[in-house]
Amino acid sequence: MRATALLAESSNDDAVMQLRDLLNDKDLAVIKAAAGTLVVKWGVKGLGIVLEALANADDQVSAHLLDTLNELWFEGVDVPAMCKTIMTGKSTVASASAQDVLSELGAT
Repeated sequence: MRATALLAESSNDDAVMQLRDLLNDKDLAVIKAAAGTLVVKWGVKGLGIVLEALANADDQVSAHLLDTLNELWFEGVDVPAMCKTIMTGKSTVASASAQDVLSELGAT
């Protein structure tokens, strides 16, 4: 999978940008892998990128991204805490999406 290959490749900004581009892929499995990689590997920064993509996604992709974030939380990634950190930041798009994610996860 392309996202997994990028993860193995490096942890630099170029990989982050390539993963961001994969969030716009047509294949939901690619989107899920890219979102998971961003959140697990880059934490709050990666989640911020996913949240911005979520704000601009259609209903199908939004549902898939929310499902991915829920799975990560179930697997032990503290998605609610990262959302709360983002909500204190400067990005209003990511902050609004973070609030939506907290509501969807039932972690408000």
